[in-house]
Amino acid sequence: MIRVPDSDNLGRTRDDVTAAVEQLFSAAEHGAKQVGRTSRRSGQVARRRVTDAGRALRGEPPVDRWRWLGTGLALGAVAGAAVATLLARRETREAILPEQVQATAASLRERANGTAETVRERAGAAAEDAANATREAAAKVRDEATKVRDEVNKHRPTKDAKSSGQDT
Repeated sequence: MIRVPDSDNLGRTRDDVTAAVEQLFSAAEHGAKQVGRTSRRSGQVARRRVTDAGRALRGEPPVDRWRWLGTGLALGAVAGAAVATLLARRETREAILPEQVQATAASLRERANGTAETVRERAGAAAEDAANATREAAAKVRDEATKVRDEVNKHRPTKDAKSSGQDT
């Protein structure tokens, strides 16, 4: 004989299961907090376990961390293959046209040397201009200082005037 549960029993059972799940969540969170207070690493592990347990109770699939590792390795392999292909093509291209590469390198070297010489000349000229301007400014300051000193000496009383008590 099959026994059919009545609707009151189903409602009560559902309420009991819901209360048990809530109690489980709160106990797990409390445990995670307690462990987290004592140790950082243990706290991280406990929080991850609580999160995983919550997902399992909700019926969600667990987070597969290994999938991310596999994806990363696959992307690394693809990137490595692409770089290897590019390098192989570059070596082939250099092997086919070594004279042109050498000629281009020599031409670039000559242009770089010419540009460096021009920069060297301009920098020397600029340094010389700056030195001349500094010399001229120093001469002007020296002339002004001489004028001021002469002016001060002109108004300064002499020894004869001091001894006689006269001011000029």
